Amino acid sequence: GTFRIPVPAAGAYTVRVSLMGQETVTLPVTVSGNGDMTALRVVLREAPIPVAEVSVRASSFGAEGKRQGATLRRIDIMTTPGAAADLMQSVHTLPGVHAPNEGAALYVRGGAPDETLVRLDGGDVGHPYKYESASGGLFGVLDPSLISSAYFSSGAFSPKYGNALSGVLDVESTTDVRQTAFNFGVNVVGGGGTVSVPLDGEKLGVVFSAHYQDTELLDRLYGTSRDFTRYPRSYDGGIKVLGHPAQNQSVSLFVAATHDRTGVKLRFPSYHGEFNNAATVSLWNAGYSNVLTKKLGVRVNLANTHYTDGWRFSDFHYATVSNQYTGRTEATWQRSARYELSGGVDAEREDETYAGIVPHDSTDYAPGAPTRDVAQDG
Repeated sequence: GTFRIPVPAAGAYTVRVSLMGQETVTLPVTVSGNGDMTALRVVLREAPIPVAEVSVRASSFGAEGKRQGATLRRIDIMTTPGAAADLMQSVHTLPGVHAPNEGAALYVRGGAPDETLVRLDGGDVGHPYKYESASGGLFGVLDPSLISSAYFSSGAFSPKYGNALSGVLDVESTTDVRQTAFNFGVNVVGGGGTVSVPLDGEKLGVVFSAHYQDTELLDRLYGTSRDFTRYPRSYDGGIKVLGHPAQNQSVSLFVAATHDRTGVKLRFPSYHGEFNNAATVSLWNAGYSNVLTKKLGVRVNLANTHYTDGWRFSDFHYATVSNQYTGRTEATWQRSARYELSGGVDAEREDETYAGIVPHDSTDYAPGAPTRDVAQDG
């Protein structure tokens, strides 16, 4: 462009030309007594814009120990709109998690639900869903009333999570039972409640939780597109025992179980009949932690998840039994407020058994149709 700048009097001046993203040019000029001067032609060269260091990190929500800021706490789970006070449904609201259907399965960055590691108090939970299917389940098995906080990461998580592929959901159960509390609720699909009882001051506390759900009343009020022969029904209960034998020590035991069953009419060209399914998930987790010094702490954990699932249709049936055992020892050294060193050893064993009688022809489900036996131990 062309610019004209008036000056008050003749003499020597300095012209400074600048533009964002370009080098600044400074030129001396002299204006004669009659106001004449030689026209200037200024060419600016590109120059990088200096900025502060930028750090890009994968999305991480919650608190891994005390190193992260935000935390998905119990009240967040209870108050998340549309999540039905369910942990898994609440995690769906976080970036990086996709919800292709109305289920609770965690699809993190497109990965399958079993690629997201779910851990409770340091122990892996192999089957974290109710009404489980190949694409996950409808709800989580962990009762929010027994949860203190949850750490979720969709990438760049710690090596302590082993071979997690897509994401990590690390849950901590109740860590404080200092006051007696009661919480009960009832709705059109069931009810339940939680009771917290301190038994020996701050040294021992117990939390009980139980719930029952049955969709029959909901169907009678609003109807459904399916013909249920056994309405979806589930029972679940849990207990957390927390003790502090010494000022810097804690021991805990977490036990929970849930059972669900469903019956529905299925129609195939070869056969119309009743399909029944039932599943049970039970888990226990025992932990011990000790702050040995002001800078060194250790944590030991043993856990087990037991899962059974079976279905029956016509003359056919199929059952799955799974047991997952994990053991973990972890030590943390807090060198300073900015530096922390942690390490540990873990072991895992998983046994699964499949057995049943299935159709020899996948299109023929009629009674008396040819069958084949299926069995596998692993």
